[in-house]
Amino acid sequence: MSAYEPMAVHLETKRLSMQPWAESDAGELCALVTERGGRAPAVERCREAIVSGLAKTAVTGLAVLPIRRRDEGDLSVIAG
Repeated sequence: MSAYEPMAVHLETKRLSMQPWAESDAGELCALVTERGGRAPAVERCREAIVSGLAKTAVTGLAVLPIRRRDEGDLSVIAG
């Protein structure tokens, strides 16, 4: 049972979409980490990080959400 009210997890504007990670986003998360100058993590490690983050969101009500430009489909990440 969550101790907090969950934050809004799906927001959209004309240009941007913000929603929770999905396990199927693991490849994109790995690419984002690599693009930001990090070592390329294994896709399985990224998937595990997504699963862990979703579990923490269920407990804390807070999430790290990717922001996608709707037309381009690319993403960025902010902490909420």
